[in-house]
Amino acid sequence: MNTLLTVMTWQDWAANLCYALLAVSYLVTSLWWLRGLAILALGLEGIYFYFGSTPPLWVGIAWAAIFVAINAGQLLRMTRDRFSVKLSEQERSLHKGLFEGMSTVGFCRLLKSGRWRECAGGEVLTWEGRPVPELYVMTDGLAKVEVNGGIVALVRAGSFVGEMSFLTGAPACATVTSVGSCKVFSISKERLSQLLAVDEGLRTAIHRIIGRDLVYKLQCSLPLPLAS
Repeated sequence: MNTLLTVMTWQDWAANLCYALLAVSYLVTSLWWLRGLAILALGLEGIYFYFGSTPPLWVGIAWAAIFVAINAGQLLRMTRDRFSVKLSEQERSLHKGLFEGMSTVGFCRLLKSGRWRECAGGEVLTWEGRPVPELYVMTDGLAKVEVNGGIVALVRAGSFVGEMSFLTGAPACATVTSVGSCKVFSISKERLSQLLAVDEGLRTAIHRIIGRDLVYKLQCSLPLPLAS
């Protein structure tokens, strides 16, 4: 081991650090960190190709420089998008609640594709056995869930409505009706599917959040029946 350490030159250390950073970049889930680590690794690779070979490996150096430039450009764009995002109090509340863990940029992309709605009491969001054209997020208020005419659950603020239909493509398995006035954020299933088809990070985040919400609903017991 000591012999290996004495034989290795600083160029060898730079090369090993380069590939170690590349390995770490493959483990991180944040694109921001992935690109940052890739820039450091490729920079060290270029140094190794220049000082560790006689003559320098110009082809490798050139490609390393190109990859650094591409990653640096994307990193600057992501940083600019992150700091240019401005959310309202209502949007911040939703982001910190149900969509906690989703990147701010991805969340804003989702917001731009949907709309906010005020629902009067008794408004039906989904009909049992019928197609569900939109995915809803209850942001304020309460809704009742009925199967075969009987109330089986209540949907409170911070929960999805129509998520099973979105995941499976099947008609609604229950009728969901607002109880009193409420506010929802809705996005059409078609638009959401198009958005997720081109954004893998957003697709992963949405499926994770829906899964977490489904687990929470399964763990919750049925509240007391509504007063007539």
